[in-house]
Amino acid sequence: MPLRFDARQSLTWEKLSGDRYLAHSVLGKAGLPLKYYHWDGKGWKNRIETVRHDELFNDDSLLSARAIPLLLGHPKSGRYDNNKEGLLVGHTFDSFLREDNQLIMPVVVDDRRGVRIINDAIASGLMAEVSPGYSITGLERQDNIFYQIGRRYDHLALLSPGEGRGGQAISLRTDSQDDIAGAETQFFFVGEVSKKQNNNLELEGELSPSRTKKGGTKLKVKLDGKEFEIEDAELALAIERTNTRIDSLTSEKDALTADKSKVEGELAGIKTRLDAAESSKPTEDAIAVDIQERLDTWVSVLPALRTDKKDFQPDYKLTPTEIKQLYFKAKHPGIKLDGKSAAYVDGLWDALKPALKSTDEEAIDRTDALLEQLNRADAALKDEKDDPLMDKIRDRYKTAHKKTKTGAMN
Repeated sequence: MPLRFDARQSLTWEKLSGDRYLAHSVLGKAGLPLKYYHWDGKGWKNRIETVRHDELFNDDSLLSARAIPLLLGHPKSGRYDNNKEGLLVGHTFDSFLREDNQLIMPVVVDDRRGVRIINDAIASGLMAEVSPGYSITGLERQDNIFYQIGRRYDHLALLSPGEGRGGQAISLRTDSQDDIAGAETQFFFVGEVSKKQNNNLELEGELSPSRTKKGGTKLKVKLDGKEFEIEDAELALAIERTNTRIDSLTSEKDALTADKSKVEGELAGIKTRLDAAESSKPTEDAIAVDIQERLDTWVSVLPALRTDKKDFQPDYKLTPTEIKQLYFKAKHPGIKLDGKSAAYVDGLWDALKPALKSTDEEAIDRTDALLEQLNRADAALKDEKDDPLMDKIRDRYKTAHKKTKTGAMN
């Protein structure tokens, strides 16, 4: 199946140390209708596709989203091929977050080209955008809606604000919240002169026509400093254009030679700054640990915060300490945190952090374990099988086990 390039999304970028940027990109949202163009053999048609929750968060799909490359635009081939096109500017991490039926992945930009795009966008009051590229293994049709099966993520594309999507080939499928993006090729023709127009040929530059004895036209051209007369107008035009191109290249070469020493000096300065930045750059492992700690903290506090405000949205730029402070202000307003250190907040968190609710499956597993322990007790206490107390305990856990399974299926 062809690659899908979903609509770009404007992201809020967080500046990291070491001249890097971090953002949280939505790779997909369950139930979101996507309009794609497809070719039916006669022309381009529209088709509505979407993805179910179980497919979006399928284990194989999630595995394909981990550590995928962030590229400088969609590649010409449509797929990432070990950076043969030199487009790699960042990547996602192993961590992911489920939020409002959305699959969210943290992505970091650590290449100067990508950093420059983000810096330029921010300077213009805008935000750089990201567009995911992925394939599917099939489609399931129901009520004129096509459900994507087997999403496999290939890459993310970093785009300038308003740059569009669809890559560099118009045949690639995209959703169409905006117009489909396509590339137009321009063709330049050299020496395309009709034979019927030779006697009336209009030429520019130093080409000067002269009449021959037979009434034809001769053209004077200069080649390597010498002047020649030729009758072929197409050849004369091609030679003159070549001479003009040579003069242009010679001028460019002289300008580059003059700037060579300046560029070398700038390069030496840049290398010095890069070496200094490299020595203070945080490691990939440190960034990954920080991101995972943020996600874990949000997972802990979101259920409690949304009991008061159902539409509460997390701010992924907050540090773990700031997230904890936000929770304490909402749930324990009597605690004063002004001027308190991060260590104080961490200690308070260990004592007052919200308890995560157990899932139905975890409850079933615990009940099964208790039933197994009771069965072992039955075998060990054969003489006490008729003990009324044992019968009551056994019946109570069997009833709890049945209710838990019934609730999980509903």
